[in-house]
Amino acid sequence: MREASDIMQKMRQEGLTPDVHSYTSFVNACCKAGDMQKATVAVEQMKQEGVQSNLQSYTTLVHGWASASYVEKALVFYDGMKAAGMKPNKPLYHCIMTLFISRATVARESVFDGVVRVTSKMVDQGICVDFVTAKHWQRFLIKAERQPGDLTGAVEGIFPPDWKAAVEEARAKEEADNADTTDYNETDDEYEEEWEPEEDVMLSNSFICIRGTSAYSHHCFH
Repeated sequence: MREASDIMQKMRQEGLTPDVHSYTSFVNACCKAGDMQKATVAVEQMKQEGVQSNLQSYTTLVHGWASASYVEKALVFYDGMKAAGMKPNKPLYHCIMTLFISRATVARESVFDGVVRVTSKMVDQGICVDFVTAKHWQRFLIKAERQPGDLTGAVEGIFPPDWKAAVEEARAKEEADNADTTDYNETDDEYEEEWEPEEDVMLSNSFICIRGTSAYSHHCFH
């Protein structure tokens, strides 16, 4: 971040005004360092100098606030992007939705409206997530809602089209595997019960043979 700051300072000393790319690089450095205060100051300087934010600068800010777990701040720049006529891309949607869903486990109500707003835009743009992302998000949804509710319904709207079919297939397979395991355990119990008497007989016979042999040996020695 220090290097990016030095470059910005040097440009101003030489009478140059940083453009949107320079600002975006600096804001990105601030976000990676976790210094969102400096990132915010840089954004204000952009406005004062008449430098218009582009898709990359908005994406950088949303990602930065999301990484810092500030839902409200991330939403401010998400809304600012849309107000500026820019269309969020899939990586940005993924970033902000991951923030929402991870926070839903501890603050469901505070993120619900944001989830509905973002997912509705994703549906309008025909954007859905892959199976890996859906599976990852589902773990948070299960923690947030013990039974699938409005939050789960909204998020599942951007899951792969064949997601529900795949879930049902996996559930059926799990139930079948559990049934097979139960049958196997019951068979084992029957098998043990069937052979227990014979085992006792074998042990008794062995004991008799051993005693008989001992008595015979003792008689012959004397």
